[in-house]
Parts: sequence; C-alpha cells; structure tokens
Amino acid sequence: LFNKIHGNMVTFVKMLVIGISVALAAMGLMRANITALGQAAQVIPILLQVALSCTYVAGIVLLYWETPGKKILQVLDPVGKMGLTTYLMQSAFGLIYYYGFGMGAGSYVTVKVALCAVSLFFLFQVVFAGFWMSKFRYGPFEWLWRSLTYLKVQPILK
Repeated sequence: LFNKIHGNMVTFVKMLVIGISVALAAMGLMRANITALGQAAQVIPILLQVALSCTYVAGIVLLYWETPGKKILQVLDPVGKMGLTTYLMQSAFGLIYYYGFGMGAGSYVTVKVALCAVSLFFLFQVVFAGFWMSKFRYGPFEWLWRSLTYLKVQPILK
C-alpha cells in the first residue's frame, strides 16, 4: 500500500472519504447519546478513533503526495528524525507548565490558552530541530540512545 503510493491513490482517497464519513456518523451517535444501543454504544468511541486514524493517515499521504504539500511537510522532517528528543522535550514542557511543582498552569488556563502554549512550543521545536539537524547527525537523546545501545560513543557531527 505504501510502497506504490501513486498506484494506490484511489485507495487513499476512498480511505479519506470513508474515514470522514464514519467519524462524522460516530460523532453524531455520541452526541445524540443513544441509550437504545445499550452495550453496543461502547464500541462507538473505538470506531471513531479507528476512523480518525484512517483519515489522518490518508490525509497525510495525500498531502505529502502533492508537491506543495510535500514541501510543507518536509519542514517537519527534522522533528521526525529527533522523535525521542521531541517527545522528552514535550513531556518536560508539559510537566513544568501544567503541574504544581512548575508553573501549575493546568488548574487555571483555558483550553485556548493551553492550545496556544503547546502550539508555540511545537513551533519552537520545529525551529530547534531544523537548526540541530543541520549541524548534527542525530538528536541529543537519539545519539545517547544509540551510543548506549552500541556501548560505544557514536559520531554526532555531520
């Protein structure tokens, strides 16, 4: 499916349309709070998650396939190459920003403010990752992990 993307474009378009349709239907059922479904209603959130996952995958593949979309997504390449570092930085930011031993903002910020804060932090990460990966082969934690795995200090400079 992913090896021959150009030959499978129709499949990804179908996946996108079906994913959006199923997700909208599942959200409608959840919003209606249908009690007549009984235990079967517990499956609806799972169905929604699967449908949204398919929609995200198909949407990203289709966006990446188009030249303008590919150029936009290539900005995120360095962040992907530093996945562990990005994850650890986001975790540290979340702990410091939201919990009581840091700023404790989790108890008083609105969803909009929180979304702005994490979006700005991710933008910082995109810029930082681009700079870092222009100078180094690996992210800092990826380099540490690789060095520990091979029990030998790995070269980090490009």
